[in-house]
Amino acid sequence: SGESGESGESGESGESGESGESGESGESDASDASKRLKEAAEDAKTTGRIKASSATFWVVRSHAPTLPRGHERAACLLLQALLIHDSLPEEILWQVLPSIGEANLVVALIRSGFIERHGDGLRCLAAAYPAIWTSLEDSGMPMPYF
Repeated sequence: SGESGESGESGESGESGESGESGESGESDASDASKRLKEAAEDAKTTGRIKASSATFWVVRSHAPTLPRGHERAACLLLQALLIHDSLPEEILWQVLPSIGEANLVVALIRSGFIERHGDGLRCLAAAYPAIWTSLEDSGMPMPYF
Protein backbone atom coordinates (compact mmCIF):
# COMPACT_ATOMS: atom_id res chain seq x y z
CA SER A 1 0.00 0.00 0.00
CA GLY A 2 3.04 2.29 0.20
CA GLU A 3 2.39 3.32 3.82
CA SER A 4 4.60 2.58 6.79
CA GLY A 5 3.55 2.37 10.41
CA GLU A 6 -0.10 1.39 10.89
CA SER A 7 -1.59 -1.44 8.86
CA GLY A 8 -3.01 1.02 6.30
CA GLU A 9 -5.27 -1.36 4.40
CA SER A 10 -6.93 1.40 2.42
CA GLY A 11 -3.74 3.05 1.21
CA GLU A 12 -5.71 6.23 0.57
CA SER A 13 -4.22 8.66 3.07
CA GLY A 14 -0.68 8.59 1.66
CA GLU A 15 0.64 9.48 5.12
CA SER A 16 3.62 7.80 6.71
CA GLY A 17 3.60 6.52 10.30
CA GLU A 18 0.13 7.81 11.18
CA SER A 19 -3.32 7.01 10.05
CA GLY A 20 -5.07 10.29 9.18
CA GLU A 21 -8.80 10.80 9.12
CA SER A 22 -9.16 9.88 5.46
CA GLY A 23 -7.21 6.66 6.04
CA GLU A 24 -9.35 5.74 9.04
CA SER A 25 -12.52 6.50 7.11
CA GLY A 26 -11.35 4.41 4.17
CA GLU A 27 -10.45 1.53 6.46
CA SER A 28 -13.76 1.87 8.27
CA ASP A 29 -15.69 1.88 4.99
CA ALA A 30 -13.80 -1.18 3.78
CA SER A 31 -14.35 -2.91 7.11
CA ASP A 32 -18.06 -2.07 7.08
CA ALA A 33 -18.42 -3.32 3.52
CA SER A 34 -16.56 -6.51 4.37
CA LYS A 35 -18.78 -7.02 7.42
CA ARG A 36 -21.96 -6.46 5.37
CA LEU A 37 -20.72 -8.89 2.72
CA LYS A 38 -20.05 -11.58 5.35
CA GLU A 39 -23.47 -10.98 6.93
CA ALA A 40 -25.16 -11.27 3.54
CA ALA A 41 -23.30 -14.53 2.83
CA GLU A 42 -24.31 -15.98 6.21
CA ASP A 43 -27.91 -14.88 5.69
CA ALA A 44 -27.95 -16.52 2.25
CA LYS A 45 -26.60 -19.76 3.73
CA THR A 46 -29.21 -19.91 6.48
CA THR A 47 -32.25 -18.72 4.52
CA GLY A 48 -31.34 -19.89 1.04
CA ARG A 49 -32.17 -16.40 -0.27
CA ILE A 50 -30.19 -13.25 -0.89
CA LYS A 51 -31.76 -10.04 0.34
CA ALA A 52 -31.48 -7.25 -2.19
CA SER A 53 -30.85 -4.77 0.59
CA SER A 54 -28.16 -6.84 2.33
CA ALA A 55 -25.22 -5.52 0.34
CA THR A 56 -24.27 -3.58 -2.75
CA PHE A 57 -21.72 -5.13 -5.07
CA TRP A 58 -19.73 -3.26 -7.70
CA VAL A 59 -18.31 -5.30 -10.53
CA VAL A 60 -15.20 -3.94 -12.18
CA ARG A 61 -13.66 -5.25 -15.38
CA SER A 62 -10.02 -6.24 -15.33
CA HIS A 63 -9.61 -4.73 -18.82
CA ALA A 64 -11.58 -2.39 -21.06
CA PRO A 65 -13.46 -3.96 -23.98
CA THR A 66 -12.12 -3.30 -27.45
CA LEU A 67 -14.03 -2.67 -30.65
CA PRO A 68 -14.05 -5.43 -33.27
CA ARG A 69 -10.93 -4.87 -35.37
CA GLY A 70 -11.65 -3.55 -38.84
CA HIS A 71 -15.23 -2.66 -37.91
CA GLU A 72 -14.58 0.28 -35.59
CA ARG A 73 -16.65 2.86 -37.53
CA ALA A 74 -19.71 0.61 -37.82
CA ALA A 75 -19.42 -0.36 -34.15
CA CYS A 76 -19.25 3.30 -33.13
CA LEU A 77 -22.38 4.09 -35.17
CA LEU A 78 -24.24 1.25 -33.48
CA LEU A 79 -23.06 2.23 -30.00
CA GLN A 80 -23.93 5.88 -30.61
CA ALA A 81 -27.46 4.89 -31.69
CA LEU A 82 -27.93 2.79 -28.54
CA LEU A 83 -26.70 5.63 -26.33
CA ILE A 84 -29.08 8.08 -27.97
CA HIS A 85 -32.11 5.76 -27.84
CA ASP A 86 -31.18 3.93 -24.60
CA SER A 87 -32.43 0.52 -25.74
CA LEU A 88 -33.67 -0.59 -29.13
CA PRO A 89 -35.07 -3.78 -30.61
CA GLU A 90 -32.64 -5.10 -33.21
CA GLU A 91 -35.13 -4.62 -36.09
CA ILE A 92 -35.54 -0.92 -35.21
CA LEU A 93 -31.80 -0.49 -34.67
CA TRP A 94 -31.15 -1.45 -38.29
CA GLN A 95 -33.78 1.10 -39.40
CA VAL A 96 -32.11 3.83 -37.32
CA LEU A 97 -28.59 3.09 -38.57
CA PRO A 98 -27.33 3.86 -42.03
CA SER A 99 -26.66 0.82 -44.15
CA ILE A 100 -23.44 -0.45 -42.58
CA GLY A 101 -23.60 -4.04 -43.84
CA GLU A 102 -22.39 -5.65 -40.63
CA ALA A 103 -24.55 -8.72 -40.02
CA ASN A 104 -22.47 -10.08 -37.12
CA LEU A 105 -21.70 -6.74 -35.49
CA VAL A 106 -24.26 -7.18 -32.70
CA VAL A 107 -22.84 -10.58 -31.78
CA ALA A 108 -19.29 -9.21 -31.84
CA LEU A 109 -20.23 -6.30 -29.56
CA ILE A 110 -22.03 -8.62 -27.14
CA ARG A 111 -18.98 -10.91 -27.00
CA SER A 112 -16.67 -7.92 -26.57
CA GLY A 113 -18.68 -6.72 -23.57
CA PHE A 114 -20.08 -3.49 -25.05
CA ILE A 115 -23.77 -4.36 -25.29
CA GLU A 116 -26.30 -6.88 -24.00
CA ARG A 117 -29.71 -8.18 -24.92
CA HIS A 118 -32.29 -6.80 -22.50
CA GLY A 119 -35.83 -8.05 -23.00
CA ASP A 120 -36.50 -7.67 -26.71
CA GLY A 121 -33.92 -4.93 -27.17
CA LEU A 122 -30.23 -4.20 -27.11
CA ARG A 123 -28.53 -1.75 -24.78
CA CYS A 124 -25.03 -0.63 -23.85
CA LEU A 125 -23.52 -2.16 -20.73
CA ALA A 126 -22.82 0.46 -18.07
CA ALA A 127 -19.40 -1.07 -17.37
CA ALA A 128 -18.44 -0.35 -20.99
CA TYR A 129 -19.41 3.35 -20.93
CA PRO A 130 -15.83 4.65 -20.46
CA ALA A 131 -14.61 2.56 -23.40
CA ILE A 132 -17.63 3.62 -25.49
CA TRP A 133 -17.09 7.34 -24.82
CA THR A 134 -13.39 7.01 -25.64
CA SER A 135 -14.09 5.05 -28.83
CA LEU A 136 -16.67 7.59 -30.00
CA GLU A 137 -14.36 10.49 -29.27
CA ASP A 138 -11.40 8.81 -31.01
CA SER A 139 -13.53 8.20 -34.11
CA GLY A 140 -14.60 11.86 -34.31
CA MET A 141 -18.09 11.25 -32.91
CA PRO A 142 -17.96 12.95 -29.49
CA MET A 143 -21.21 13.04 -27.56
CA PRO A 144 -22.22 14.96 -24.47
CA TYR A 145 -22.29 12.80 -21.36
CA PHE A 146 -25.90 12.17 -20.38
